[in-house]
Amino acid sequence: MKFGSEPILSAVPLRMRAVDSRIRTFGILNSDSQDHTYDHVITTSIDSTLAAHTEYLSENLYVRPEIYAAVAHVEGRVLRIYDRVVLEDQTQLKHPSHPTPRFRGTTDDRSQLFLRQVAYWDWVLTKHKINAVISQNYAHVGWDCALEAVARANGIPYLFFHEVRPFLNSQYMFDSVEAIGDLSLGEHLITAAKARGWYVEDTAGRGDTMFRQISILSENTPTQSLGLPDGLFMFRRRIGRLLISPKQYHRSLRRRWSNYRSMKDERNSRSCGNLPVKYLFCELQSQPNATTAIKGWMFPDQRESLAMIASQLPEDWRLVVKESDRQWSRMMPRRKNYWSQIAALERVYVVSSNADSRRLMRGSRGLLETSYSTLALEAVLNRVPVLILGKTHIAGLPGVLQINSTSEARDAVSRIILGKTEKLDEKQLRDEIQKFVGAHRAATLEGALSSTPHFESDDELRRYQSRLESNVAGIAVAWLHKVLLSL
Repeated sequence: MKFGSEPILSAVPLRMRAVDSRIRTFGILNSDSQDHTYDHVITTSIDSTLAAHTEYLSENLYVRPEIYAAVAHVEGRVLRIYDRVVLEDQTQLKHPSHPTPRFRGTTDDRSQLFLRQVAYWDWVLTKHKINAVISQNYAHVGWDCALEAVARANGIPYLFFHEVRPFLNSQYMFDSVEAIGDLSLGEHLITAAKARGWYVEDTAGRGDTMFRQISILSENTPTQSLGLPDGLFMFRRRIGRLLISPKQYHRSLRRRWSNYRSMKDERNSRSCGNLPVKYLFCELQSQPNATTAIKGWMFPDQRESLAMIASQLPEDWRLVVKESDRQWSRMMPRRKNYWSQIAALERVYVVSSNADSRRLMRGSRGLLETSYSTLALEAVLNRVPVLILGKTHIAGLPGVLQINSTSEARDAVSRIILGKTEKLDEKQLRDEIQKFVGAHRAATLEGALSSTPHFESDDELRRYQSRLESNVAGIAVAWLHKVLLSL
């Protein structure tokens, strides 16, 4: 089990054993200092990120050929996920002992990291005779991707919770990324847990809260909020970094230089002339981003999605593209010549990263999105059709067209061009959103697993904690009974 570091969740393993005394829990902690109630601790995230487990050498671990054959299809995706490892503060991670070379992010480094992680998790699952794996989120940081792949290769069931906008403080439940958007498992588990008395009912008014989350978006919310500190503060901070950690300072400078080159490439790639009259609009997702890397399927880079959609457009239509508002502020450069490649695509029109995304969306005939964004939700509320690539949880909303193939892309674009998308009046849209909220409320667990909401009193916090612990444990045990007792 991997349930993060929130103290509010520390008693979940105890609750699970109280429900079913046959259960034994093996935990993965964030760090050695984390409080827990697991029966046994396997390792920590700090050790796992670079596969710095001493057992790799002491147990002479290796990847079994039959396991590699079963996980090879995800290797490319996991190597891309290691972009997140490259950007980690390496001083905060545990590094493998000699003779394993230091991780620097090269292709060989990533390949060797994948092999070490696969070998380690295969050994762990076999040694401890693990029957099932439960995680608080879908695998997205690297080592958890290897764990999930190895678990599936060994025929071990895997469950993850997932909290995503607009329904913050709600947990979806899926047994694979491919199942995202299918609410049947969550609804089944909640129903089963309730029938056995393992589930505490939602708070009053949760449905109204979820409706407000999806239907109220401020017209005045700025599209860009960098929150930059003043110049003197940044100067002192950088000088301090130079004196305290020269290597980290040098690494930061290289990122800034790469970011500058990426910004320059974007500026030089902007299209000339007036904004097209007939266009689809796409604001890119920032990268590296778990949303695109995992739920975006084959479109993490997004160049392929832009090329596919643009190729379906008539000659007098354009796909207007702009950079994410978050990309530059996060100091995350795109790869070399990224924007030059985007601008070279036929029927693509690149606008300034400072352009107003909401205005461009409202003036468009449709919005192109990867998995999900707040802008996609705003498009639904503005009755602008949304083309979504990859896995998404909002496929049931009116005007959302999910695309997983070239033919689906062609059909979706054709429907937009011909004006054959759903056209709802305000009441119809509200009714559809109400049905959507009702279905998602019935299939999600109330509460947050990666943070603790603020409460006015300690009594409120205790009630929230008790309900969350009970419901997470009840759902987990209901799932274990479903997948293990049915075998």
